[in-house]
Amino acid sequence: KLANITDNKAQAVASLSNSMQEKQDQLYSKELANRLNYITLLSGLDTNMNNRILSMLGQANSNSAAGNAYSANAYSSNSNNTSFLSDALAIAGTAAKFFI
Repeated sequence: KLANITDNKAQAVASLSNSMQEKQDQLYSKELANRLNYITLLSGLDTNMNNRILSMLGQANSNSAAGNAYSANAYSSNSNNTSFLSDALAIAGTAAKFFI
């Protein structure tokens, strides 16, 4: 009878040890899967944020280019008007000499 008790005890300890090892393996696997999911989520958020930043920078660059083009056109137009005004004043001055 003592041998049976010892054998049963050894089997119970072995079974408990195996169960604990299986549970530990399951917990490790689940924890690793959760960490990988979290890293994937953070990576996706980072990628989306970087894409939005690049998009906004592109829009700002386009807006700046449009503003620069508008300023250049306004300056050019103003220069042309000044030249026309100068020419008109010169012609008027020349015409005025004939009346004096």
